[in-house]
Amino acid sequence: MATSSRLTEKIVNNKTLIYILSQRIQRRRLEDIKKATKKKQINLSDSFSSNVTHVVTESDNMQQVIRWLDLDSDADLHDVEVVTLTWLTDSLKAGKPVTVEAKHRVNQDSEESVDEEHSSSSNEPVVADWACQRVTLLRHHNHQFVDALEILQKYAEMRDVNQDYSRALAFRRASCVLKSLPFTVTSVSQIENIKDMGAHSLRVIQEILNSGVCQEVETIKKDDWFQKMKMFTSVFGVGPSTAKKWIERGWTSVRDAQQSDNISSDWRLIWGLAFHSDLMKPVLATEADVFTCIVREETDRLLPGAIVELTGGFRRKKQSGHDVDILITHPDEGKETGLLKQLLERLERRGLVLCGNLEKSTYTDDVLVRDFKLSMRGQLDHFEKWLGICKFHNSFQHGGGKDSTTAECVNRNASEDRMPCFHASLDDKDDYEPKAKLKKMAAENLTPKHIADSDRGWTARRVDLIICPFSQYWYALVGWTGSKHFNRDLRLYAQRVHNMKLTSHGLYSQAKGKIIAANSEKDVFDNLTIPYREPYERNC
Repeated sequence: MATSSRLTEKIVNNKTLIYILSQRIQRRRLEDIKKATKKKQINLSDSFSSNVTHVVTESDNMQQVIRWLDLDSDADLHDVEVVTLTWLTDSLKAGKPVTVEAKHRVNQDSEESVDEEHSSSSNEPVVADWACQRVTLLRHHNHQFVDALEILQKYAEMRDVNQDYSRALAFRRASCVLKSLPFTVTSVSQIENIKDMGAHSLRVIQEILNSGVCQEVETIKKDDWFQKMKMFTSVFGVGPSTAKKWIERGWTSVRDAQQSDNISSDWRLIWGLAFHSDLMKPVLATEADVFTCIVREETDRLLPGAIVELTGGFRRKKQSGHDVDILITHPDEGKETGLLKQLLERLERRGLVLCGNLEKSTYTDDVLVRDFKLSMRGQLDHFEKWLGICKFHNSFQHGGGKDSTTAECVNRNASEDRMPCFHASLDDKDDYEPKAKLKKMAAENLTPKHIADSDRGWTARRVDLIICPFSQYWYALVGWTGSKHFNRDLRLYAQRVHNMKLTSHGLYSQAKGKIIAANSEKDVFDNLTIPYREPYERNC
C-alpha cells in the first residue's frame, strides 16, 4: 500500500500511531511487544481508528486483516500502512518508526490463507486452530488419552489455586484436539506440532504409549482428597468451595452431610441432599424426550406457535445426561412474556414439579456491549428461567411421548401420585420462593427427605426451563446446545479474531457498534465466518 501525503505528514510530525492486531500473537509475547514499544516512546492505540497510521499484524494476508478489523474492503483502510511484525521489530531496534519497505508490507495479492486449518508437514493431520471450527463427535479414537487428561483437568479445577485455572484449561484444550482426530494416536510425533498440545499433555500421552498408564494420573485417581471432592461435588448445589469445607469437617460420605444439622439454607443443597440418589442416576434420552413432549404440549395450549427445543447434550445426540434443558420462545416477540409461570402451573397440576426457583430476566442492552470474562464453567446469561427438580414418572423411561396416548398415560399416572409438589401458588410471590415453601412444609412436619423416602413411582430429575425473545433465539440455541468448551472457544474466537462480543443474547460488533442479527443457527456461524457445525459435531 503506497504511503499517502497525509500519512507522510503524520510520520514527519512524529504522529505515528500504531495498532497491533492480537490475532495469532501469543498473549505474553504481545504484552512484551507492547511494553517494548511504549519504552521506545512509540505511540500505541488500544483500538483501530482513523488516527491510526500503522496496523501491525502477524498475518501475511490482507483479506484476513480486513476481516479481523471488521472492515468491508481494503478501501476502508484509506492511507493506513498494514505491516508485519518485522517492521515493528526493525523500528524498536532503531528506536523510532522506520520507513516502510516492500519486505514489511502484508501481501495484498495472494489468495486468502485457510485460517481454519493448518498442517506443518504432509504426514501431520489437518487440525483447525480453534475447537469451534473442528468436527468433534461423541465417539472418537483416543479415549485412553482423553480420559487421563480429563482427570488432570478435573483435579486442577478442584484445587483452584494459583495457576490451576490455566492448567485445567490447557488439559481441556488438549483433550478437545484428541477428540477431533480421525485416527488413534500411536506416536507423539503425530501431534506434537498441533496447537493446544502442550508439553505436559504430550508427556502424559507419551507415558501412556510407553507403559499403558500415566503415573501422575494413577496417583490422582487413588488420592483420598480427590475421591471425596468428586463425591461431594456430585451433590446438586455443591461446588468445590463447599466440598472443601465438608472435607475439613472430617466428613467422608454424602450420608454425613445428609445427617448433619449444620447445612446451608440453599434450597438446591437441601433438596440435592434429599434426592442425591435420584439425581446421581443418568437421565435417559427417552425420558428427556417424553418430558419435552409434555412441555411442548402444555406450551402449545397456552401459546400456539411457540417453539420448544430440547437443548444441551441431548441435542448433541447424547443418550444420557445430568439434566434436561429446554429453550422456549415465540416468533411474535413479546408473546413469551408471562408464559413461564403459566407453564409451571400446568406442569404442577400434572404432578410433575417437585421444587425450583424462578429467576427473572436481568437482560439489558448493555449486556451485549460491556466487557466479560470467560471461566471454565462458561458465561452466565440473563434470560428468564426456572431452575429446579421435576418428577419423571417411571413410564418416561420407556420412550414414546410424541403421541397423545403416551402423554395421557403419563398424565394419568402422575395424577395418581398423591405426594404434594411443594411448588406453592405462583400467584403469591412470597410462597413461590424456595425458603417459603420449605417453611410451609415444616408447618406440616414434612421435609424433602420424607418425600424422598416415600413409596413413589417417579424419579427426581434436574430441569432448566429457559424463556428467550425470538430476536435472540438462534444465539441462545447455540449457547444452550454447547458443549461448554465449544461455546467458550466460539466466544473467544469472536473476541480475538473479529473484535466482537458473542453471548447467548447475540453478537455485537465492537468496530461497527451494532448487533449482528441471525435468522437461523447457521447464520450465527456465518456471522463469525466459520463452518457450520451440526449439534452432534460440537462435542469437544
